[in-house]
Amino acid sequence: MKKIFLCFVLLLLCIAPVCLPQTGFAESEPSNVYIVAANEAVVFATPSLSSNRITTLKHKDEIEIEFDGQSAKEYTGDGFAFFHVTTAEKEGYVISDLVVPETKFLVTIPQFNAKTNGKAKVYFFENGSYVPSDITLPKHQRIFLYQGFNSKKNFNAVAFVYDNEVVYGYLKKDDIDPDGVNPLIITVACFAIAAIGIILAFVFMKKKKKKTGISKKQSR
Repeated sequence: MKKIFLCFVLLLLCIAPVCLPQTGFAESEPSNVYIVAANEAVVFATPSLSSNRITTLKHKDEIEIEFDGQSAKEYTGDGFAFFHVTTAEKEGYVISDLVVPETKFLVTIPQFNAKTNGKAKVYFFENGSYVPSDITLPKHQRIFLYQGFNSKKNFNAVAFVYDNEVVYGYLKKDDIDPDGVNPLIITVACFAIAAIGIILAFVFMKKKKKKTGISKKQSR
């Protein structure tokens, strides 16, 4: 019986590679040529969103990425990963999420950092102006602010998943709820703490005054 069982196991091991689906990728030399997957990608002087903006790359622009061995070298700043790029005799740093190898396509967003606070119309930047699209995002749709959130600008650049694809566009600042503590909540909390402090001070003063009055009566 043991011999029959052993033969059965050996038979399964022999036919398993044939029956099981085979997956794999053809090996190729990594290329430092990348393309811009976003509508646009700002090239910064240093790996920081607050540094000087050298130029702005457009969708499908080709750039060369600095490599460290067999992979792109990453620089971190402001919570983002940057690549050092060279294009049109200009050098700088671009957010790594906005570019992909020329042989691949961007199909997922690696991180979300905001959401819509209501139904939000998506805009595209065409011919120097923001043009409304046919896309309206639902409330609480997770989005990626790939240039950070700027409350001074009417429109902010965003990336989002739509029909199983990554789409880049713009949303009005009032339609965006960045991750983190809402400034309005902080303001309300400060007022609340101040009000509580005033009330407690008033109660303390009243009690102290009452106690002082009682002491004076007792002294008489």
